[in-house]
Amino acid sequence: MFKSFLFAIMLLAISPLCAQVSFDNRMEMEIPSDYYIDNIHSLGRDGFVIVNRGQTSTKRLLEWRYDFYNVNLEKEFEKSIYIGDKFRKWGEYKTETHVHQLFKESGGLFDFVSVNLETNELIQVKGDISGKFKLVGLTVLGDYAVCIASDKKVTQLAAINWKTGDSKLIPISIEGFKSNRTHLTHIQVLEESQEFFAYVTAVISKTETESYVVRLNAEGQKQDVFSIETEGGENIASISATKTGAEEYIFTGTYSLDEINQSQGVYFLERKSGKTGFKNFVKFQDLDNFLSYFPGYVGSDVEKKEEKAERKGKQLLLNCNIISHEVVKQGDEYILLGEVYFPTYIIKKHSDGTTSKQFDGYDYNHAFVVKFDKEGSVVWDDGFKINIYSKPRKVTQIISVAEQNDTNMKMVYGSGGSYVFSKSLDYETGEVVDIEESKKIETGTEEEKLKYSQSTIEFWYDNYFLSYGYQVIKNKNSKDKKKRKVFYLAKVGF
Repeated sequence: MFKSFLFAIMLLAISPLCAQVSFDNRMEMEIPSDYYIDNIHSLGRDGFVIVNRGQTSTKRLLEWRYDFYNVNLEKEFEKSIYIGDKFRKWGEYKTETHVHQLFKESGGLFDFVSVNLETNELIQVKGDISGKFKLVGLTVLGDYAVCIASDKKVTQLAAINWKTGDSKLIPISIEGFKSNRTHLTHIQVLEESQEFFAYVTAVISKTETESYVVRLNAEGQKQDVFSIETEGGENIASISATKTGAEEYIFTGTYSLDEINQSQGVYFLERKSGKTGFKNFVKFQDLDNFLSYFPGYVGSDVEKKEEKAERKGKQLLLNCNIISHEVVKQGDEYILLGEVYFPTYIIKKHSDGTTSKQFDGYDYNHAFVVKFDKEGSVVWDDGFKINIYSKPRKVTQIISVAEQNDTNMKMVYGSGGSYVFSKSLDYETGEVVDIEESKKIETGTEEEKLKYSQSTIEFWYDNYFLSYGYQVIKNKNSKDKKKRKVFYLAKVGF
């Protein structure tokens, strides 16, 4: 029998080493009235591209403009396409050579737009993939894009040749389950083996599921469907695959025993020649350092509850919300990185004296890192606190692996558009060997005071972050006390 323990988490204040932050460049532009900035894509050392959507249509067409900038924040050129104003953007995906966007209207007509980052060519193809379904989780490999064609009645994938517009629907059926009991969770691209892996959860009950993998080749053709065999009743909560040889794969992620929407531990399993090999499932509290990043009373409370559960012949399980990264292969060993997050709420008072609980975004507690050997045993585990100053409204993977070499891995993240953090972890020992945190990033000028900021900061390349967003700025020495509203971009060295 199992006993679950769901706990609230309070962040602790820590005092990391403050690092020197430099503004290598900053640019401002007036907030346009005729365009909406839809997204910004980092292109590493090639700069970045700003995707703008027109606010008004002409002859039922909306302009989408792509502005290309170099690493010095200088605009080099722009290109535009026109999309029907009834079309909705359903997905984006960036590869080393292209930025892809998929637009679809309710009846099935679609436009697939691809920006070639090497030649600056903009490709737009049209097609028809009939059906009133949502397109979710766009992925691209070679000439084909694969995504989930979300429909309440049918479990299916959509495959599109982004160069020709040819498309097809791929129905997914799991033996023994009706379609309304199976759900496609996400799609992973395996570059090395030139495959798509689509992951399916089949629901047995409120506390029990089975997991399956749909394997497709680079042309979006279904090859086979196989199950992920667990030890005894584990529900796969998150999953990532790494190909290790001919018909050999390693799967890692998180699992639960009596919950289907949360995680209670990490796992490592092998699939070889169509059969499951070794398996290892480890509860969170059995990791050496997982609990150490919660407030002290949480750890002691867990220990007491675990002892009590054991006396009753039960097993205590910790329910956590986890974002799992794709596994990092280091020689014959594997590194799993995860982020622990939780929803937060505020109590709002109303004029009639009543109160209501309202969602206030997601907070992040810590990251954990687990190293497995090639037999699936845990070599070490460690982690670090995550400090964010602006809570996202959607579950977001905020940590990026900025640098990897033979000895360590550098992980970075930004928060609220105003702070950057860096953690370096030693592969051999698992110790965090370097922790740095920046001071608050303002405008780069002492004469100016930041009155309002709605900003994003994300890893760009080498030791640089790209910070961008909307700001209201006041010059302290200005006599007219006039404020200016701008959209800004800043290259931040760290």
